[in-house]
Amino acid sequence: MLIKDALQVVGGLSKPSKMPCQGYSIPAELCNVGSKLRNIEGSVCSKCYAMKGMYVFKNVKNALMTRYEKLSHALDNDPSEFRLAFKTLLKKHKYFRWHDSGDLINEKHLQMIVDIANENKHCKFWIPTREFKLVTDYFKKHSKPKNLIVRLSATKINGKAPRQTAKKYGLTVSEVHSKTTDSNECPAYKQDGFCGDCRNCWNPKVFNVSYPVH
Repeated sequence: MLIKDALQVVGGLSKPSKMPCQGYSIPAELCNVGSKLRNIEGSVCSKCYAMKGMYVFKNVKNALMTRYEKLSHALDNDPSEFRLAFKTLLKKHKYFRWHDSGDLINEKHLQMIVDIANENKHCKFWIPTREFKLVTDYFKKHSKPKNLIVRLSATKINGKAPRQTAKKYGLTVSEVHSKTTDSNECPAYKQDGFCGDCRNCWNPKVFNVSYPVH
């Protein structure tokens, strides 16, 4: 499959501004858990960065919806072409981020991400999620690829993520503003908004990453 054809299949990739890699984003307003948290004061989603700034530009919103439609079509039909497209696009990638906007849709979505990780072992994948039940139900039955870092994200600013749950299933966590003894603060705000040479989010040995509100 040619790169141009692969991009057409998946609806293109995103380029999160601070990341050292590309990603795959879908509309934040369609998040299952996030859409409920968005109406709760003090929740992380009430200040969702993917609902403001450049994410509200018409061209960006159109791109997000295109990816969502391509992804949904793959999940509802045969996902093999979608997975093959990612194999083509990730040949030279060492790192990849799922969902700089949006979250897991359903178990089929997570299964496809697991399959893509297994089919691209040269690349390290990171996915932050608030779909705790979906993720834990899945990993009760299936093993997690070593190159896929799943971080259960805290739902409240200065609140704790589900640490014991994460440890039980070999997952990691992320929190917002919360500073605990095991947290590694995201350094991007000290580095003009960029990751720089930090790769903690993709590192399974870094159990907790704490992010400033942004």
